[in-house]
Amino acid sequence: MGTTSIKYGEHNVMAEDIKTVSYEFNEEHPLVNQVCVFTGTLEKIIRKEAMQSVVDVGGKCGDGLKKKTII
Repeated sequence: MGTTSIKYGEHNVMAEDIKTVSYEFNEEHPLVNQVCVFTGTLEKIIRKEAMQSVVDVGGKCGDGLKKKTII
């Protein structure tokens, strides 16, 4: 199965490209170690920023829906 990319504007955003600079997370945060996928149109934030917000609190982003995807 190939890797897919998500388009926004003229750029492709891949989940594996989103990195965080922090490796200490609040283990109580509901997104820690959870896989999130953004689908459809985002109205108030660009996709890359939304994905960055997830990884910055300890979550993971995916490029497509899978069995492990919770959000």
